[in-house]
Amino acid sequence: MRQKFLSAAGPLVLIGLLVVVAGLSGCVNVKGPERIDIGGEAVYSPPPTSVIPPADPSSSTDLRRENTQLRQRIAWLEGQNRKLDKKLADLQKDIDSIRADMNKIAAERDRYKKAAGQ
Repeated sequence: MRQKFLSAAGPLVLIGLLVVVAGLSGCVNVKGPERIDIGGEAVYSPPPTSVIPPADPSSSTDLRRENTQLRQRIAWLEGQNRKLDKKLADLQKDIDSIRADMNKIAAERDRYKKAAGQ
């Protein structure tokens, strides 16, 4: 019985070893996406701010680098602001629609009460 188990497990072990060897030799390369598209819009993370040391005021290259980073951060924040504005507008439309439905229901209720009272 042990002989049957070993003979059945042999091909699985061989396949496992081949996968490990291929992965270690660099034949298999797994890489994640740099950006993810959700609903037609790309989702970016904000530029890092805490990992970069502050710029030296006497170095023009440091100041240019910091200026570029701050402009990237501003662009990211403006994008976030646009998304939030769009979400706010959508929620406001939903609120207006719900209020209109509530007004219709209240008017229908009042008509019903008026008809039942007469």
